[in-house]
This record gives sequence, C-alpha cells and structure tokens, in this order.
Amino acid sequence: ISALHIAIPLAILGVVMAQLSGVSTFFDKAYKLPLAFLMLFLGIGGLTIAAQLGWELWDRCVSAFHERRFLELVTDAVMLLGLAIVFFAATGLLVQLTKNLSASLAIDGLPDAIAGDIRFNMMLVMLALVGVIVATPSIVWLVRSRFALRMSIDENSQKWVLATLAGFMVMSLMLIVLANPKGDVQDNFIQRVKFISSHALFAFWIGYGLIFGLAWVDTVFKKIGVLRLLSLCVAAVLPLIPLEQNAYNKELLRLSGGAEQHGHDFGWQFGNYQLRGADAISEELDPDEEPLPNPYFPPEMTENAIFFGGTDPGRFVPTYMIYSARVREDVYLITQNALADNTFMNVTRDLYGDQIWIPAIHDSAKAFQIYVSEVQSGKRQPHADLKIEGGRVQVSGALGVMEINGILCRMIFDHNNYKHDFYVEESYVIRWMYPYLTPHGLIMKINADKTPLSQQNARDDLDFWDWYVRRFHSNPKFLRDIVARKSFSKLRSAIGGLYANRGQLANAERAFQEARILYSLSPEANFRLVQEVLLRQSRFEECRQLMTEFAEADPGNTRVPDFIKHLEKLKTLNAQILDLEQKRRTGNLDASSALRLAELYRSAQQTGRFMQIVNSVLRTSNLPPQFAYQAATMLHKAKKYEAMGKALEQMNAAALPNSPPELFLNMARMYADAKDMVKMAGSLQEYLKRKPDDWKAWLDLAYVYLIAKQNNAAGQAILRARQIGGGEAEAIILRDNRFKSLREKTATQSSPKAPALQTLPGILPQGG
Repeated sequence: ISALHIAIPLAILGVVMAQLSGVSTFFDKAYKLPLAFLMLFLGIGGLTIAAQLGWELWDRCVSAFHERRFLELVTDAVMLLGLAIVFFAATGLLVQLTKNLSASLAIDGLPDAIAGDIRFNMMLVMLALVGVIVATPSIVWLVRSRFALRMSIDENSQKWVLATLAGFMVMSLMLIVLANPKGDVQDNFIQRVKFISSHALFAFWIGYGLIFGLAWVDTVFKKIGVLRLLSLCVAAVLPLIPLEQNAYNKELLRLSGGAEQHGHDFGWQFGNYQLRGADAISEELDPDEEPLPNPYFPPEMTENAIFFGGTDPGRFVPTYMIYSARVREDVYLITQNALADNTFMNVTRDLYGDQIWIPAIHDSAKAFQIYVSEVQSGKRQPHADLKIEGGRVQVSGALGVMEINGILCRMIFDHNNYKHDFYVEESYVIRWMYPYLTPHGLIMKINADKTPLSQQNARDDLDFWDWYVRRFHSNPKFLRDIVARKSFSKLRSAIGGLYANRGQLANAERAFQEARILYSLSPEANFRLVQEVLLRQSRFEECRQLMTEFAEADPGNTRVPDFIKHLEKLKTLNAQILDLEQKRRTGNLDASSALRLAELYRSAQQTGRFMQIVNSVLRTSNLPPQFAYQAATMLHKAKKYEAMGKALEQMNAAALPNSPPELFLNMARMYADAKDMVKMAGSLQEYLKRKPDDWKAWLDLAYVYLIAKQNNAAGQAILRARQIGGGEAEAIILRDNRFKSLREKTATQSSPKAPALQTLPGILPQGG
C-alpha cells in the first residue's frame, strides 16, 4: 500500500476527529493519530500470530485426543485456554482504559484543553479497539481458509514480537490500571519510575523500526543510491531529537528538568551543608561569590548528634555522606519515617544500640498502644483507619503510621537528649517537635527544652535563605535540576511551617514564597502558604489567585478545583462571621446568634475562637436548657468531650421533667463517643423510663452493664430486649460477640414479667 493511500485518509479522519473532540489546533495532536493506526496494525498482527498459534494448538489437541495422549492434551488445552485469557484480558484492559478516560471527563472544573485532550485520546483508543474487535473473526477465518493468511516473518521472530507485545501490555496498560496514576505533576514524577521496563521495550521497537525501515528502503529503492543515502542520514540524525528536546523544550524542563548531571553538586551541598554548616559552605565558595551573611550560621552539628532524616534525599544523602564520604562519622542517622517498621528497627539497634537508646520491640508495641488509646479517648486526631478485628487493632494509612513514628521519635528524644543534641530534616510534620525546634540552616534543631524563636535566630535564618535562593537562581544548572529544586523547596517549606506554628506569619509567608521560588510546582509550598498563612489573615482573594495560578501550572491536580470551592465557602463564612462579630461588639448578640457565630468558627476550623464563644454562652446566667444542649452538640462535633460533658450537666440541671425521650438517647450517643460509660448508662436509663419498649436501647444498656462487670443487670436488660424484640432481637444477640458470655445463661431463663426499671442499678464509677 502506497504512503499516499494511507496519508490522505489519515489527514481527513484526523481533521474530523480534532473538530469533534474540541481540539483547537489539529497539529497539536497530529502525532497521536498515527499511534491509533499503529495500535490497530499491532493488534491485527498480534491477532494473526495468535490465530495461527490457536489453530495449531487446536489441531494438536484433536490429534492428542484421537491418539489418547491425554497428558499432551491437557498441556495443549491449558495453553489454548491461556491464549484466550490473554486476548480477553487485553481487550478488557483497553475497555477499562476507555472507561477511565470517560470518567475523567466527569471531574468538575476540568480545563477545556484537558477535557478536549481526553476526548481525543478516547477516540483514538476506541478506534483501535473497535478495529481489532471487528477484525478478529475475519482474521481467525482467514488464517484457516484457502487464502492462508500468514505473517512474512519466521515463527521465532513472530514469537519474539508477540512476547514483547504481551510484556509491554502487562508493564504498561495493566500497570496503569493497578497503579491508578492521579495525573498531577508530582504523582507523575513518582509513578514514572514504575514504567521504566515498558520504556525499555518501547526502545527495542524504535530500534526495530529503524532497522526494518532501512531494510525496506534498501529493498524498494535498491537502484536509487541518493534515497538510500538519505535514509541513512535520517537514521543517523534521529538521536539528535531527544538531545534537542533536553536542551530547548521548556515544558519538558518545567516538568522533568534536564537529563544531564555533569557539574551538578546539589546533592553534595544538601548533605555537607546539613552536617557541617557554614564551615562547609565557606570552603566551597568561589572567591568572586557573595559570602555568607553570617559566617557562623548555620553552625556545624554538635559532636555525636542524633539526626532524624525524613524525605528520600534527607535519608539517603546523609547516609552516603556519613558512611561513604566519611563526613561527620560521629553523627547517628535515624529515619523518622521507618521507626514503626520492625526490620528497620532491628538494623538500627544493631548499628547504634550499644551507643544510644533505641526502642526495643516492646517499646514499639507501647507506642502503638499509646496511639490507639489517645485516638479512642479523643486526645489525638486519628489520621488513619482504626479497625478492630478479632480483638486486634489495625492502623492503616501513611499519616497514622507517621503518628506512631512521632511517638517513637519522642521516646528516642526523651531517653537521649541529656547527652546528645537532636536535628531533624522534616518529612511529615511531627507536631510535638514544634515547641523545641529552631532553624538550623537547611534543617532544624530539636532543642532539649522548649525554646522560643528569638529575633536573632529568625534573622540569621531569613538572611541565610535569602542568600541561598539568590545563589541557586544565578546557577543555570540548578534551574534545570528538578530533583534539586524539589528537595531544597521542601527544606524551606518545613521551616516555613515552624514560623507559622509560632505565629510569626510574616516570616512564614516569606519562607513559603522562597520555597515557591525554588520550585513553583510544589504542592506543599503552595497549599501551606494558603492554609497556614493567608487564610489565617482572611486574605481570600490572594488565596484564590495563587491557587488559580497553581491549577494552570498543574492542570492534572484534581485537588485544586475542590480547594478553590472550599475557599469560596470560607469566604462566605468569613463574611457571616464579620457580620455577627459586629453585632457582638455592639452588644446586640443573643444566645442563639452567639451559638451561630460559634458554629461558623467551627466550620472555619478556628477552634480557639469557637471555644471562646461557646464558653461565653455557657457562662450566661439562667441559660435556657435548649441552648446548653445546642452548645453540647457543637462541642460533640468538635470532639471537645470534656467541655461537652459540662454543657450536658448544665442542661440537665435546668431540663424540664417532660423532656422528649430522644433527648436522652442523643445524650447517650454523645457520652458513648466520649467513652463515658457511667453517664451513658444514666442517659439510657432516663430514655428507657420514657420509652421502655425500645429493645435496641435495652441491648445498648446491657452492653454498658457488661463493661461495668455488672452481669446480673446486663442479664436483666438482655431478657427485656428478648421479650420486646422477639426473633429480631434474638438474632442480633446470637450474632453479636459482645453478648457471648450471657447467651447461654439468659437463654435458659424465662421472663414471664419484665424486670422493673427501678431494680436496675446505676453504673458505679469504678465500673466505668
């Protein structure tokens, strides 16, 4: 088939598809169109090989059956079944890819350019998919028919091509389904290493394509030496394309950086300057470079310091510096991210266990128990899924694991800080450290005691980073090194978070802005600047502008549109807060409006102001009980259980005798969340006095009695639930293991008359 016969239909179809998909300029997407036909031809070629192999296996199966060679029959039948599974799996993967692309279009706030690109990709994939599916019966028939459809390459080559195609499908499409890439810049940066193997196969195919193309030119144009020479020149020049892209493709440089590393010493700076401070920096400055603002800041790490590494470079670079480059071999390097991992802890104990205190296995178990108990008591935010299965508690989620790592860091700190200084290169925020931290150049120092952030320390830090950012931006190699930009931006964001935590918002804003200068696509620098600085000052327009710019720079980040909507909601909340605050200052705010103001502060996550308003309302003399109850429900939502209990007590003191039963049931639920079994039981009893036929409430009361080890009272409550709930209650009692100890005992008892309410005892404090 001549090239002209393919090129004309391709061009016509391409223009039509570009118009239908909303792509403004066809040539922006033109390179993808041949890929669709390449997929189609690959599919047809693969089907032809698979059909030949399938018929061959079928003939062998028939022959083995007739000749009673059953072992061969089973082997060939399994191979034939596997071939069918591979075909349907590949088709299923293409269908799933199409569905994923279609689902992407449903994302709210998706830019038009991205939506048009997705529609274009969907059409290409569907074109290839439909073509392969339609061609399947014809190819299977043609291979067996008198036309004897065959591939022009030998069988061994066919099998090799088929193997590489199958490998590519597994390592690309299947891996995409399993990894489920999010599509934003940072996730692509992380996910791309998973596809190195598929890129290797793709590189094979590029080489085969060049060889086959040159062989075709040599065969067809054997007598035209100029064309043959021209084809060789084209093949020789092709490797210059990636070199040109690496040098001049601005979008590639923005997202991935340059591929060269010659003269890039940023990794060395990262580790050497952390460990040795100003001395190391001054040694490496050229005579014509600007000197350090303070030649003594940052100081060198103290002798025998303990260093908590955090990010990937924050762990691996210092490890290299200490053990290979032999820079500060006295420093103890511990990975804060892996303390909950027993294998890492075994290695750490082997390395340092005879020199510093390292948690033993039972200490790790204790840290886990501390985390679970503090989450269950409401003292700590969960940040993870807690699952209780078979009496065992499981924690899942990176943030939950980091909470446990933080507890183990605190144990190491408490046991060693009397004779060792501590430093940290932050990965995730470990909040207990904040009162102890001060800036220390690229990293932070964990002081032995809670330490205020002095003006001198802040000035040294700000001057140092101002100098360092200027130095980086005067170096073209740094601007082309995305890994270096990401790494140093992360370091600056961590110190910005320290300033924000200490209430030094101007310094925090400056630090986060410097982190953005170092790497503008950093989600951490952008989001933390908005959340920890700008929102706290109600600078909503700046927040929106910054997030809009970030969305344009990273259109695949689906968190940004949702966050912009959240900003609009906060802006509305802020307007309502300002209106109610104006009334409060003029003394025109009643209890109902004050609670409304408190709820707005809670929704805006301003916990301090929320608690201040609620406590002010609860201090009001002769406060009607309904307002105390409303305050209690708000405190319950905020997980302020101690204050919630006081509000409920205040409500009870003023409550009317004819209060609705649902009030006491809701109170029982609140006390249950607060783990206050004593008051939960009292509320359930008050509820059952008013609504004695609720068998589910009787079961709840029975469970509370069991916790208090009042088994007789629990048995009476179970009997009452059985009497009222009948078979439905019985089914729950038999299924719920909480009542296992009472099943047989109560099952043999009869209850002709329900136990009187007044005979049920209250829960004793020691029982709770």
